[in-house]
Amino acid sequence: MKPTITIIISMVLLCAHAQDSLLLMNGKIIQGKISKVESGNVYYSSIGKTSLKRVETDDLFSISYNNLGVKYFYSHDTTNGNFLTRDEMYTFLMGQNYARENFRAPLSTAGGVLFGITGGVVGFWGMTIPCAYVFISGIKEPGFVYNEKMLYQFDIKYIETEPLIVNKPGFSNERPKIMPEGTPIFADPLFTEGYIYAAKDRKVKNAIIGGVAGFVSLVVFSYILVATGN
Repeated sequence: MKPTITIIISMVLLCAHAQDSLLLMNGKIIQGKISKVESGNVYYSSIGKTSLKRVETDDLFSISYNNLGVKYFYSHDTTNGNFLTRDEMYTFLMGQNYARENFRAPLSTAGGVLFGITGGVVGFWGMTIPCAYVFISGIKEPGFVYNEKMLYQFDIKYIETEPLIVNKPGFSNERPKIMPEGTPIFADPLFTEGYIYAAKDRKVKNAIIGGVAGFVSLVVFSYILVATGN
């Protein structure tokens, strides 16, 4: 009887700690516990918390229920602007996720601070200087080179035979008509596209944060000097 009770308790504890995984359409992965899915919304609780959060299903690619099954919310539908197939979009999102986890762009932040301070020296219209820097940061594409370390950083999805992507707006890299069997996901041009898309977004955000911080800090510093009569 005791072994049976022990097994039941173990199963209950395992279910209590079971976590689901939400893959958002921006490449972000959220670990938590799904409470319910209704009216175009998914309600979940984050790890270690009981309060429910909500995300719209339009912003979701999929939910993995503790490795017991996957529910997809994204579907290939050209009439709705979803030009990529499910596998293609997954590859693109994994590129975004890798950039979110590994791309930092500290130089963009430092450059934003520098140009923000410069703009503060000029005065009110000097805010155009960090704005110009933000624009420049968004133009230059971050480089992407995969290496052997990536083999151990996340589960590798192997791409077999997938058709050539034709007339897909917004994608600059041409994809081989047939990806060789056993090709790791990060060797796919769509993974690179996803990485560059998310990395450029991080660069621009860092430049904005740095620019505003630099501009405001100099304005505040100048105000303090004037107020104290120095």
